[in-house]
Amino acid sequence: MNPGRAGFDFYAGTIRRAPAAVQKIGLEWLYRLFQDPKRLFSRYLVTNTEYFLLSFKEARANRGKKTQGSGEEKKAQG
Repeated sequence: MNPGRAGFDFYAGTIRRAPAAVQKIGLEWLYRLFQDPKRLFSRYLVTNTEYFLLSFKEARANRGKKTQGSGEEKKAQG
């Protein structure tokens, strides 16, 4: 996966950027999906699903563990 590809496409003028309001609310990916659904739908479906599953797995593995900076150490010190 090449995360810089969209940047090259924007610079080359092969695809249009989302309107500023869409960019501001963080939905440029949705705008791009509507522009090129055939290419992007499966990419977003696969990568987002994989990210969600890995995040869920990580959260379950770390449930109940203390994390650095959680405030527990400060309470114990005093």
